[in-house]
Amino acid sequence: MRIKALSAIALALFLAVTAVGGTTAYAADHAGPVPDAAKFQPQAQSQPADAGIDGGSCVEPFCSKTWNYSNLGVYVGKNWLCGGTTGTRGGENCVASTPRQWIYYGQRSPSWEDWDSFRVDAGYCYKVTFTLPYDQWTEYINRSGTTAVWVKVEDHGMAFVYAQRYGSCP
Repeated sequence: MRIKALSAIALALFLAVTAVGGTTAYAADHAGPVPDAAKFQPQAQSQPADAGIDGGSCVEPFCSKTWNYSNLGVYVGKNWLCGGTTGTRGGENCVASTPRQWIYYGQRSPSWEDWDSFRVDAGYCYKVTFTLPYDQWTEYINRSGTTAVWVKVEDHGMAFVYAQRYGSCP
């Protein structure tokens, strides 16, 4: 009985520390400027606009999706405006200015909507696994020492952001 009580206390302490946001752990592993304060602060997902340049809707499972399994926020954009396939990089001009939103650990871009891209922030390196029907690969998208870049996810594709680090690859 005493061991169960101690285990419950240890679990409660772990959850309390994790709920604070883990800023101490982040500071030990990540140096450098913060590209956007929202990157660190989980917020309720906003409701995206109904229609964008590409119509804004899709039929599951053919909607592009981005999942965030990293310790920081990932910024996603709904409408890709340039050519290319999953993994293609582009500048700000390749993504519609709205709607965009942050997704946090365990979140994904909204269901039943086609969110075509995510941003790799300036100075960061992201570990990303891309999945298409009959194909899967992992890339380290390294923007250390350079500007941010947007990355395309095709309509039937998925991107899983597993890690981020400032200044070098995770």
